Amino acid sequence: MAEAIVRVDPGLNMKYTCTADVVAGEVILQGELIGVVQTNASDGDVIYLGIEGQFECLKAVTSGSALTAGAIVYWDDTNSIVTTTVGSNKQFGKVRTAVADSATSVYVVKTI
Repeated sequence: MAEAIVRVDPGLNMKYTCTADVVAGEVILQGELIGVVQTNASDGDVIYLGIEGQFECLKAVTSGSALTAGAIVYWDDTNSIVTTTVGSNKQFGKVRTAVADSATSVYVVKTI
């Protein structure tokens, strides 16, 4: 599987002590705060999570999955993609550049 999220522009980081093995691109949820793992690490390691910046995120590739610039997207932790569906999903950021239904990923600007 491809990384769910790839950081493409630096931003704010925060320290995090791993409670399990993690891989780069994985998302760590802490309440309403979403952090993106930057490097592979093992349980107990102290790493930095990307909590702000610009990220390339996977998205659904289905009819109606196009995203417009500026749209708010949410993290679907079940499917490891960003989506416009709120539900129990946590807000991730805003779409930087519009993408079509057929796009597999989208650039998202994440701020806290």
